[in-house]
Amino acid sequence: MDRRSFVASTGALLTLPIAGCVDGDTMDPNDDTDSDTSSQREMHSRIEPEPTDDTEPLVYDVSIVSESTVDSPLTIDVSLTNTSEEAITYGERRTALFWNPGSEGRFSLYPTDAVAERYEYDDGIWWLPDGFATTMDYQTATLEPDATHTETLALLHGPVDDADELRSLPSNLYFAAEFAYSADEDETLPNGTPVTWGFSLQLDQE
Repeated sequence: MDRRSFVASTGALLTLPIAGCVDGDTMDPNDDTDSDTSSQREMHSRIEPEPTDDTEPLVYDVSIVSESTVDSPLTIDVSLTNTSEEAITYGERRTALFWNPGSEGRFSLYPTDAVAERYEYDDGIWWLPDGFATTMDYQTATLEPDATHTETLALLHGPVDDADELRSLPSNLYFAAEFAYSADEDETLPNGTPVTWGFSLQLDQE
């Protein structure tokens, strides 16, 4: 499988195609190109729009932290900033910061602090053999004015019975989060102002 770079393309529930990419295209699962000898190009982050008007006064930012190599998976930072002059509480906290929201295919985003040392590398794919479980409680977090919460996430293939079942990375991965926020101390979440926001990760075809 060609080990190509990702472009992080963000927007309010839209997927922005890049030259050479078509939304929803997937890579050939039978592609047996030697990933260790294929050329690896630098990764680039593209964020559109900035800020995302539909989420204000909360503003998202997404950036690539490190590219996928034989030593570590692709990691990204998702940041959420309060641009208002009031403290804002949001929830569900993990959902808002894109913990394991799922995506097309079998790839998802996982908080690196929770999965470090648990993922494995097989035939060019980083994956999580034992799966990932979270508690069922509804978690909230509070952002003070101008404060930012950031989560570092790893892109990993989910569990399969055998490593031979691992799928190749598709040319486009889309992630979305739905949550609510409130600046009213008397308002109990999940009541509040609803927010839906998403971004796509696309292979750089240049």
